[in-house]
Amino acid sequence: MKRTLPLLPLAVLLAVPLIFSGESFARGSKLASRVGRSDADKVSAQRADAQHWLDDRREWGGDQEQVRELRDIAWRATAAALEVDGGQNGGVIVTGWSRDSVRVIARVQAQAETEERAKELVRGVRIVSSAGQLSAEGPETDRHESWSVTFDVLAPRTRTLRLDAENGPVCVADMDAKMQLATVNGPMVLSAVAGDVRARTENGPLSVSLTGSRWRGAGLDATTQNGPVMLAVPRGYSCMLETGTVNGPMNMNIELVVQGRIAVHHQHISARMGSGGSRVRATTTNGPAIVSYAGADAESDEVEN
Repeated sequence: MKRTLPLLPLAVLLAVPLIFSGESFARGSKLASRVGRSDADKVSAQRADAQHWLDDRREWGGDQEQVRELRDIAWRATAAALEVDGGQNGGVIVTGWSRDSVRVIARVQAQAETEERAKELVRGVRIVSSAGQLSAEGPETDRHESWSVTFDVLAPRTRTLRLDAENGPVCVADMDAKMQLATVNGPMVLSAVAGDVRARTENGPLSVSLTGSRWRGAGLDATTQNGPVMLAVPRGYSCMLETGTVNGPMNMNIELVVQGRIAVHHQHISARMGSGGSRVRATTTNGPAIVSYAGADAESDEVEN
């Protein structure tokens, strides 16, 4: 039996602003603008985003001095997985492209009580790249000092990914691969991804933007423990959908057309959308859950780090 569920009036007015509360998504990498673009356009966007980050001083508040630097890295891809570690304060941004090489712009940043000390910290940061593994090593810091590296990566679209961060973002766009993605206290942003995707953030927002008519690959399992989740779904999409929250409001801004049964338990929905297919799961434990049509008043997926 086909059932059409009307728009569910579960919205709480504060839910949308909470999606990116505490995270600066207003400036940085514009992931959505890279989706579906040519390789040349993606290179241009990567460079433009990096330069914007380098020049942008609006986040340079406080009494400490901050120094920023860009470093370029490239190598021919191998069959091995691409493993990128953003470290304690950095992040990872990966965009898929059709070339058989990996292109990286590393955003190196340090802050200290004096500009000279911040420059010294930046000079002490070393980018480590070996056999598909990318990370950064740096000098010891005092109490009011820090350094970080965020990696903006263009990688072969079907390359297996293992991405980690602690207090920074993990963001992936235009990839069709096996992925293991994790951050502890940072946002997780997925745009136009496919394959076998496992993504988790402990204490950050989760944003998933689907494309096409159905999920390609084994499925998506994306969760946040203590943060909001926002799922954008194209009209007419087919999948086995699972979304919701345990402790928080839920807002369904779509008409859910399903074949067969729909299970609604508290603020949790499991349903076969359209003709079904792979499972698409995006959930939170402690935070609001919002499901909307793709492109309909979507939140910004821009990231700053």
